[in-house]
Amino acid sequence: MTSLNFTKAEFDGDGNVVVQGISDSTITINLNNPDEVVDFLNHISEKINELPSEIAKALNSAKPIPQKQFQDKEKLKETIREILNENNYIFESYGPHSVFALNETQSNAVDIWRDNVAKIIIPNNQKLLTILEENTNLLSTDEKLIFYKFKLHKEGFEQNQLSSDKNSAVPTFPVELNTIFQ
Repeated sequence: MTSLNFTKAEFDGDGNVVVQGISDSTITINLNNPDEVVDFLNHISEKINELPSEIAKALNSAKPIPQKQFQDKEKLKETIREILNENNYIFESYGPHSVFALNETQSNAVDIWRDNVAKIIIPNNQKLLTILEENTNLLSTDEKLIFYKFKLHKEGFEQNQLSSDKNSAVPTFPVELNTIFQ
């Protein structure tokens, strides 16, 4: 591993990450082998430390792009409503209590639900969280409490969906969130 110039990294299906360099050389890292992972991370750390000081200064001074702050609550509502509507449509169409899921002849309902959760609902929930965190100044005290409920739900829902360790104590989606943004 002599270069920090990587062009792509992907999983190979065997639990490994394959990193391709600009010269088409590849590095395979077995994620189940802590020594390989640590060696790779140490190598990257060394290479980053070798960057010219001007680049290091630029990286250190870079600020994240600020998220959108709304000037009025109506524009905030419109944006939140679009995201909530998409999530709600997926939940009602494929969620655990949907007609599709309850129909015993539809064996792939769980797979479709999980796929939509991973690709759409979890990213949408992150968008909601980010937008709401950036715009709490537009929320009343009661609305902030509902937002906090959503925040707890989002974290627990994500954990339950992406992990084999399910927690039944995770709060359900606070339906009051839909009411605020109608």
